[in-house]
Amino acid sequence: MIVLDGNSLTLDQLLAIAVDRAGVSIAPAAVDRVQAARDVVDEVARGDAPVYGVNTGFGSFAEVKIEADSLTRLQVNLLRSHAAGVGDPMPGVARPAERTRPPERAQPVQRGQVPLPGLLQAHQNQRPTTNHPMITPTGVTVTNLIKTGAGSLVLISNSLPATTLLDLAGGTLNLSQASTTSLTLASGQTIKGNGTLIGPLTATAGSTVSPGASVGILTVKGNVILSGTNLVEIDRTANTNDLLRATNTSATTITYGGTLRVVTLTGTIAATNTFKLFSATNYSGVFSSILPATPAGGLGWNTNTLATDGILRIVSTVNTTPTNITTSLAGNQLTLSWPSDHVGWRLQVQTNSITTGLRTNWVDVAGSTSVSNITVAINPANGSVFYRMVYP
Repeated sequence: MIVLDGNSLTLDQLLAIAVDRAGVSIAPAAVDRVQAARDVVDEVARGDAPVYGVNTGFGSFAEVKIEADSLTRLQVNLLRSHAAGVGDPMPGVARPAERTRPPERAQPVQRGQVPLPGLLQAHQNQRPTTNHPMITPTGVTVTNLIKTGAGSLVLISNSLPATTLLDLAGGTLNLSQASTTSLTLASGQTIKGNGTLIGPLTATAGSTVSPGASVGILTVKGNVILSGTNLVEIDRTANTNDLLRATNTSATTITYGGTLRVVTLTGTIAATNTFKLFSATNYSGVFSSILPATPAGGLGWNTNTLATDGILRIVSTVNTTPTNITTSLAGNQLTLSWPSDHVGWRLQVQTNSITTGLRTNWVDVAGSTSVSNITVAINPANGSVFYRMVYP
């Protein structure tokens, strides 16, 4: 056991802590010096005189006095702002050096130069055989986890919290070194965003996969299994749509399942439109349903090539052979009907005086392209009213 007193730590002892994982303890005299220094700081903090970093802000706020009831929060925020790092974690060969940092940095604390007895106790309680490059909080419920920025978040020897929403708004979430190297979404969970997930993705029944933030691309470095709701958005005005991409150094597979829900943001879907919604080396499975049931009146979903190229296609389902309009009358309500396979045809009307007869002033009846019947009220004041159906 190496006793730290703030004065006698040698390089050989540091080497023993780093390589041999030697245990450490704190000399009682060092604890007394730190507590004495802390007593001085506490006395200053209770006074009215401004002291930098104790009861003032930092940097440009050095002359700003902090209220007494906010001093604890000031110090907590200071520690938090200096206790985080970005970038890839240090490799394993560098971790012996990490173990030397607590005893090395505790030296000025033990000499009474830094009034932090709590930090000193934390150093003494540190297990020399344990290394935590990333810390997972316990007793905390995480509802939403949002990854922003272009950098990478790497999980090492731990796992993601069971969040309701995982938003990969940017950059990469790397599970390759986590305790679970794949992501499984349970019922009620959602993954969305334009970022990249390194690790296979399984979306179980009741979960949601929603590529993009509005229209965008969600990339998965691994295979994807879809069994929940798969929400994709289409912007016909900008001619763009969401894309779920499975890629890796080896072949990848997207397995379809669950419900494919297509939301049209702007513009009008037309026959012959195509939408590349999925990208992988291979595809398998089928969606149990597509919502809405039809993209628009007279149009249908063509899923024939989803299993080969990930493209959802639009086809016309309208019977283009002319048909008759049938009528029925109830009171002054006239119902005009036509076969359901003619949904997509336009019902047109013209109204003229009784002496004029048929002319060319046809206008479309609003909403008629998505239904197979229309009911109108008969107005005796109208001279003559004519109806016809046209396509397209």
